[in-house]
Amino acid sequence: MKIVKLFASPKKHKKLTNSGYVTNLTSIPLLGKKTKSFSIVFKSEFLLALEECKNADVIIFSTPVYVDSLPSHLIEFLELASKEIADKKWHAKIYVVSTCGFFEGKQCNLALEQIKLLSECNNLKYCGGLGVGGSEMLGIIRFTNLLLPILIVLIQLIV
Repeated sequence: MKIVKLFASPKKHKKLTNSGYVTNLTSIPLLGKKTKSFSIVFKSEFLLALEECKNADVIIFSTPVYVDSLPSHLIEFLELASKEIADKKWHAKIYVVSTCGFFEGKQCNLALEQIKLLSECNNLKYCGGLGVGGSEMLGIIRFTNLLLPILIVLIQLIV
């Protein structure tokens, strides 16, 4: 099984992005599977990602939500992908992990629906998506596991 993860966050360090963090957490059961990850922020990255996607069994989109929608560079990638899918008849199952800064994960619904629509229009199997709210809080909480022991040691040294 060939799995391709596509990270659409424009932040420089993909593993530090909130959508990337949630994607990697939800991908833990896939450890040991043939998985490739790609950034799809710049046009120069699109062709390499598309090349890997054409033979993929599973494609996982990892994206933040901006103004209740997908980032514009991801929409541009999806338009290009639609042309490639029509030419080459992809067979992948599509999953989405989307994060937003609002507390309610339902703010991600439109972004999930956009990728669901792309899947349906191109005869790909949309298998579902995860909309995660409060992602800015996630960005801080995940580091508390690292900071808590350090704080405990510092408090012990001070007292």
